[in-house]
Amino acid sequence: MSIRVLKSSSITSRLTGIVIAILERSPAGGLSGDLIVRLKVGAEKHRVQFPGEADIAQPSLYDIWRVDGCFEEHPEHGIQFVANEARRLPVAAGAPQDMVCEHITHSPYFAGLDSFWGQKLNTYFSNSLVDALSTSNHIDLSNKAGLAMPISLAKSLLKGWNKLLQEEELRAYLIKKQLTAVSATCLTTFWGNRAIEHLEKNPYWLLCFMHTPEPSPEQWKQLDKVIRKAYSIRQSDNRRVCSAIEYILHMTYERSGNTALPMTYVEKSLREIGINSDTLSALEDESNLSLEVSSYSGFIQSKGLNAIETSLSSKLMQQATSKAEITIKFDENLLSAFESVEGVALTAKQRQAVEYSIESELPIIDGPSKSGKTTILRAIAYQLTAQGFRALVLPPLEGNKNNLGILVEHGSPKDKGASYFPPNNDKKQEQTTLLIDDASLLDIWMLFRLLKELPKNVKLCFFGDSRKLPPPGPGLIFHQLYCNSHGNKTFKLESLRPPPLSLFSDALLQPNAQTALSSLVKKYQSEPLSPVSLISIEPVALSEQSEQSALSAWYEFYRKGESATIIVESKSAQDRINREIQSVISNKKQLKYSRSQEHSLLAGDPVIFTQSNSRLGITFAARGVIAQEDCSEVNSQKHLGSLEVKFEKSVTKTLTKEECLYLRLAYSLSPRFAQTSKYNNLIIILNSRNLLSKRALYTLSTLADQHLVLVGHKTDLSEILGRGFGDVGRFNGVPFGAEGYE
Repeated sequence: MSIRVLKSSSITSRLTGIVIAILERSPAGGLSGDLIVRLKVGAEKHRVQFPGEADIAQPSLYDIWRVDGCFEEHPEHGIQFVANEARRLPVAAGAPQDMVCEHITHSPYFAGLDSFWGQKLNTYFSNSLVDALSTSNHIDLSNKAGLAMPISLAKSLLKGWNKLLQEEELRAYLIKKQLTAVSATCLTTFWGNRAIEHLEKNPYWLLCFMHTPEPSPEQWKQLDKVIRKAYSIRQSDNRRVCSAIEYILHMTYERSGNTALPMTYVEKSLREIGINSDTLSALEDESNLSLEVSSYSGFIQSKGLNAIETSLSSKLMQQATSKAEITIKFDENLLSAFESVEGVALTAKQRQAVEYSIESELPIIDGPSKSGKTTILRAIAYQLTAQGFRALVLPPLEGNKNNLGILVEHGSPKDKGASYFPPNNDKKQEQTTLLIDDASLLDIWMLFRLLKELPKNVKLCFFGDSRKLPPPGPGLIFHQLYCNSHGNKTFKLESLRPPPLSLFSDALLQPNAQTALSSLVKKYQSEPLSPVSLISIEPVALSEQSEQSALSAWYEFYRKGESATIIVESKSAQDRINREIQSVISNKKQLKYSRSQEHSLLAGDPVIFTQSNSRLGITFAARGVIAQEDCSEVNSQKHLGSLEVKFEKSVTKTLTKEECLYLRLAYSLSPRFAQTSKYNNLIIILNSRNLLSKRALYTLSTLADQHLVLVGHKTDLSEILGRGFGDVGRFNGVPFGAEGYE
């Protein structure tokens, strides 16, 4: 065990205790890094820091550790113990019995055994508890005079002990293979007593337990090096090739929302990490259990995502080609009644859209911002309910993005959810229509969950904007339906051209966009600030100047008490801007930090959650605010290192330490993750790592309510405006709407 010795003038001492909290650890999946834990030694609790190297087993919750070192003063946390030598004591062999009993009372393996039973076992068995648990059955334990243990608890005790022995055996195996960054507890929970058997069959399955929020080729190379040495894996081994393909798919899934990749892209990526093997041969090998080549597109895809997309595609095809039992008719009188009730006057085009949506099998309404899509949706719902049919509405995602699948039934109170539908003998009521607003943000997981909850014969009606970016979550739904219909089944709307910001987004759609925008984009000045302005940057040191100019514009808003968000494509630029803005704000407040990945979080910090999470009930790019006043060290038995976040239009959620890995500061965002919210003011850097796409600029222009500040060289804007919208830029394995639809 290699140890990095820390200098100290304190006297060396030894602590033996149980880990009750992990305060900080190296990033998920990492193979090195310092760790700080809370160690319970008798009745005392100590903050313990000890360095970790690749061949040191990292502490897990409820492990028993013996550490040698000294107490030192920490500037923020006071007295803490700094270890220069550490050894984990196996619970089943070598650990003091009182610590074994402490472990039993804390570990989830031993259900129902609290501190009372821990003390009783320690007293009754003196120093023979380990031997007794290894040789007794539950009846023997239950019949022991003086112990008086119920048979159900005796069963729980022995069952937990057997799991513990399996975990100890697996941990010893992992240490021997130098795979100490992998959690033996996690593997035991997932594979039980067959964990070692599975690892011998395919050690690259470990990648399933080591995915990180921001995967990179270097992480795969690091683990590959360890596995090849531990298991003598050949460079051309098909298990290795498939593992690399899986990781490439995972990287592009996390970074870009791709659910599949072309063969040529995968082969090029393999060559970049030094693999030149035959890809098809590896995919056809019997060891490959998770990858396949899509029969629709010829792309490589995981079998799980292929099954999800095939199911969704089948559902949409079925709706597009089937006829409802009862035909719904468009009623002109009901539309007039809706206009009277709502106090609106629909244009001729909008009235046609209502008729088209009611009488089409799979309606797709495509229109830019401010074209009246939501008004048309309400008119359709009014027609349906007035005729006795059921209409459900999925509200726009910028107001509903944190509530997975929360629907509103038209005509019911807004807070009345409609996520479960009991059988109904009324044929009209059985015929349900789901109206999906802002469908261009709908990803495959949201649609999949919706269809699981809804009746099988539900009719879907999509309202979206095909010119916007693909959704922040994975896959493509609306964009594909629009493209694959070849315009035959899509109803297109035009912008109604209201305020200046809408004029800007509308002008981006014009063939002569540069001419149309020349009078709208003004030179930036803080007072008075035009709705759309440009901070012109010289080409020299463009990136640095762009960031500084964007921060200056942000500070002008901040000084006036207004909120603003900086949009930039480059992840490194986002990190620098987030840290700078957080530093400015933290100087105004005395707040304690909580570490999440490379960032520290403060109470009041805006954040986004970069995954979909059914436990929390939030979708991709859900936006929230850190709601916890003291974020320094929050630990509980239920949620280790938990953190409270108040998401928009949602109750406060408590995130676990692992879930916090998917939190990002949101003072600065990428266009992909920015698009699910509305903003008072947006500051957009036009050129960071690459020039912003026209699709991204258009999408962002629809999100600002008051001001849009563009930052970049004037030729950057000209080049963006001269481009077309191009492809959406996302791959998936199964097309939607390509067959049987036109």
